[in-house]
Amino acid sequence: MMMRGVSVGSRSTMRGRRSWMFVAAVIALATVAGCFGGGGGGGGFFGNLGSGKKDKTAPTVVGTSPAASATSVPLTSRLTVTFSEPMTTATVLGGAFSVSSDGSPITGTVAYTDTPAPRMTFTPDQPLPGAATVTAKLTTAATDLAGNKLASALSF
Repeated sequence: MMMRGVSVGSRSTMRGRRSWMFVAAVIALATVAGCFGGGGGGGGFFGNLGSGKKDKTAPTVVGTSPAASATSVPLTSRLTVTFSEPMTTATVLGGAFSVSSDGSPITGTVAYTDTPAPRMTFTPDQPLPGAATVTAKLTTAATDLAGNKLASALSF
């Protein structure tokens, strides 16, 4: 039996029909879940692909540890900076961050992760100097994934 040029009951047609039905179902579910960006505001799985929108929001620092002006900080402390959104790793690790004590640089390792939140961690090579002021600085050279520079430099 022919219907609109498609043989009903043919195995190859049924396989093809199931494939298209599966694709249609996946697209419908992805659209409902907001995976194609647009309506939900979060960008979804495919970001703002094809929507014409570009992220123009500068990232900000939402937290530091230890807090600015903290006293009695353990000498073995790591310094952390938490960002408002994921950052470009190369810009965070590439010299935008420095630590010093009374003007002398403190060496250490800087690491960046997006999990569980976008965060940079500085681990000093040696314990922090006691009875000294330690200053951490982050410049606006640090950028988010869209290339937006940090909203303002940070010193804590």
